[in-house]
Amino acid sequence: MQVMLSSVVGEDGAQAEEERLLARAIEESKADAADPNNPDPDQMTYEQLLELEENNGKVSKGLTKIEIDLIPSKIWKNPGDTQKEECSICFDKFEK
Repeated sequence: MQVMLSSVVGEDGAQAEEERLLARAIEESKADAADPNNPDPDQMTYEQLLELEENNGKVSKGLTKIEIDLIPSKIWKNPGDTQKEECSICFDKFEK
């Protein structure tokens, strides 16, 4: 598209048109949000996600090591239940 625009409107015009189209796409994606007070991150552009993080502050991406250690754990297997040496979910080696 850039090559076609360059041949029709010149290099500067093509750049300006590309920026206009990008801005329009971003604005349309913002307008498509069903509830502006509760945005859906799965439907947001990268730029919108950066803006959301900037407006809301740093977002936690998971539990800390201390919080994970507080989760109760239980033994679920008896010796001989499996021949595998690692968990099929997290791939950690089994520990006694």
